[in-house]
Amino acid sequence: MVKNRPTRVMISSLRMIKREFLKDKWALTALILLCITFVTIFIWALFLDTDKVMTVSVLQQYDRPGTNGMILGADQGGRDVLSMLILGARNSITIGFAVTLMMLVIGILFGVIAGYYGGLVDNLMMRFLDFMMTLPMLLLIIVIVSIIPHYTMMTFVGYNAL
Repeated sequence: MVKNRPTRVMISSLRMIKREFLKDKWALTALILLCITFVTIFIWALFLDTDKVMTVSVLQQYDRPGTNGMILGADQGGRDVLSMLILGARNSITIGFAVTLMMLVIGILFGVIAGYYGGLVDNLMMRFLDFMMTLPMLLLIIVIVSIIPHYTMMTFVGYNAL
């Protein structure tokens, strides 16, 4: 009698993924670079003052790269392009991961409920999902953002998950 078969299958699957990654040097290099990029973005963003980065300085408008400590130069508002790039990347990555995790949980719960009850409940839930998938999400997000006057990243993630 085999005990813990699902656990053994999962461990062997993870070993197979690890073995394939180690064989493919390009994939391993890309994974390492991606991890380094994510860690660098999140650590660098900790040391940035958001208010200072977003302050407009007309005197530094379109500064060349390397002047006034701005590695990538300044934009039309005199703001440091690299700092804004780091903050924007951090926000985008955070929103992407948060929405993905929320959709994972909601999708699993929705599927479990539909599968467990079946019949009419399953049919109603699937028709609701069909309707939601016909809505243009970008347009819906633009409407939600224009309705809410002061939104944060977390309120955007919450509305984006719907």
